[in-house]
Amino acid sequence: CSKTRDDVVSFSEQARAMGDLITSGKVRAWGLSNETPLGVSEFVAVAMREGAPPPVSVQNSYSLLQRSDEAGLVETMRYHGLAYLPYSPLSAGVLSGKYDGLKVPPKRSRLELFDGYYERYSKTCAPECVDCYRTTALAHDLSPAALAIAFCDSRPFVTSTIVGATSTEQLEINLQGFGVE
Repeated sequence: CSKTRDDVVSFSEQARAMGDLITSGKVRAWGLSNETPLGVSEFVAVAMREGAPPPVSVQNSYSLLQRSDEAGLVETMRYHGLAYLPYSPLSAGVLSGKYDGLKVPPKRSRLELFDGYYERYSKTCAPECVDCYRTTALAHDLSPAALAIAFCDSRPFVTSTIVGATSTEQLEINLQGFGVE
């Protein structure tokens, strides 16, 4: 790469720091987030070279609308024995159906908080996919959110799915997605 950043912390330094934290009893294990197959492999290799425990998990965004990790990361994690913890199984809430038919996102919603996110979302085939998923969910007596979480939960490479809710009602709906056959 022809460009380097001054604020980069090396893989080695990160692995040593995590090893020190584990040795001191401050943490039991460590994981990665928003990582690529190459990054996972490099962290595992560097941890071995440094004598540090390797990472045990990867948490990346994964949902019915975001499945890119299936193309390489899943294989890398299986090879290295890492757990996969998908976050954002509702794709910033869009798979819950709360944005259906809206021209602008609701105030303080995830699609409103990130500049240009709603515009990018609405210009893709995602809204059409969300409509299809909603129809499928309702045909099987599920909420759209429960279907989206059931999808993540059903993948053989998923160890556990990270869900988020801003109310007890949302949490109850999300929990309905676990154990769906």
